[in-house]
Amino acid sequence: MAAFITLELTAQELQLLRNTIRARRIYEPCQHSLARGIWQPWMAPLLDKLSQAEAQHAQQGC
Repeated sequence: MAAFITLELTAQELQLLRNTIRARRIYEPCQHSLARGIWQPWMAPLLDKLSQAEAQHAQQGC
């Protein structure tokens, strides 16, 4: 079982992390050996978590 780590991010930090993972997602279907390491399967749930956090932040009107 994985341990959770909690931290606080500014809106800019959250956007940076989310956009970096989103940019890497374009390499998900690539089979080329040089692109294979750019997208990792664990990044999909991370992208979901970052997107949910951004949506919650937007709902709070911050």
